[in-house]
Amino acid sequence: MTENEKISIIVPVYKSEKYLNRCVENLVTQTYKDIEIILVDDGSPDNCPQMCDEWAQKDDRIKVIHKHNGGAFSARLEGVKNSCGNYIGFVDSDDWVENDMYEYLHDLAVEHSAQISGIGIRTISEGENVPEVDKHPVEEEIVTLDFTEIMKSMNHGALWSLCNHLYRKELFNNLPNLPQGLVFSEDMLMNYFLYKQTDTMVISHIPKYNYFRHSESAIAGKLTYNIIDDSVLAYNIIDADFDKSSPAYPYSVALKITNDLFLINSIIRNDLCWDRYEPLKKDIIKHIKYIFSKKCAVYFSARHKIGVILLIFSPKLYNKTILARRAARGY
Repeated sequence: MTENEKISIIVPVYKSEKYLNRCVENLVTQTYKDIEIILVDDGSPDNCPQMCDEWAQKDDRIKVIHKHNGGAFSARLEGVKNSCGNYIGFVDSDDWVENDMYEYLHDLAVEHSAQISGIGIRTISEGENVPEVDKHPVEEEIVTLDFTEIMKSMNHGALWSLCNHLYRKELFNNLPNLPQGLVFSEDMLMNYFLYKQTDTMVISHIPKYNYFRHSESAIAGKLTYNIIDDSVLAYNIIDADFDKSSPAYPYSVALKITNDLFLINSIIRNDLCWDRYEPLKKDIIKHIKYIFSKKCAVYFSARHKIGVILLIFSPKLYNKTILARRAARGY
């Protein structure tokens, strides 16, 4: 372990009083001791502000920031601005981490001279028992990636999240001004601008971040215009920024198309926001050559390609197929 390298762990806090203590308890007991924990109260209307202050009185490594509500994106940036660590980590206040997560991430980064390190995510649903020991532990598989390889692998959800990574703080010095009101796809958007500065990223598939899926979480509930419009805006910002001559660009387009398809399927399943259907379909048609390119095969299976053809030439049949698949799966 490298000495004198502080890790700043930033926790946006909003309406999470049922889960906040669990989150912070698993941070103050980290095996990596040189940390600061920044609790950013994002104008939470419940007891969270008081709970944050109480935690700061218990542990002098905890700093509390109270701000007007601006969303998780702005809360994270406020935390970064007020941090003094060499590394930055993020945790959502309704989730929790294994007690050796930051030591493991730091050791990975140092051992592989990486600006970003990452680990796997374990998803635990509300009402589900949390196992003391995984019945099927994941074998350690460590991979190093450059930017092109990162974009090629972005269809794996663990690369989208901010919370299962550790970042060199200087990466945040070059972030552009981004829309801070985003509620959806903000993780992916910030990660893109951090990843593009990265020479080496190292990831392990061992899950040490526990994502808690519950009825009150930000992504729970039905499809809304905010979900669609935030996602489209985030991907459009990335597309506008991307160097079109980069070998990574086709993967970025493939990721954008994958998002378009996901949103179209969500519109069909929820029977909502139908006025967004055609613009999304037109965006897919605009970039259709990438769907059938050999380079993007990692993103699009034969089933995806058949589905796109059906969407373009027989949208009614495509819609029925999506609904039939939903009925077969029971959701």
